[in-house]
Amino acid sequence: MRHAKLELVRQFLHRKPFSPFRIVMRSGQRHEIVDPQKVAIGKTVVFAFLPKMTEMAESEIELVYEPRRVRG
Repeated sequence: MRHAKLELVRQFLHRKPFSPFRIVMRSGQRHEIVDPQKVAIGKTVVFAFLPKMTEMAESEIELVYEPRRVRG
């Protein structure tokens, strides 16, 4: 089985230059990923230090996206 949401997180983490992104959980909880060094991806889970360790099961991830940048 392919893990599309985990693969998307991996792609966001490895972009050059890195740009912050969000992970939205089915519960509605939102996690801002601002430092790729503080994220690890397991077989079915994303671990992030936000600042405390947060475990996000792929099955509970609703959306992974980069917020639009506001131009000034």
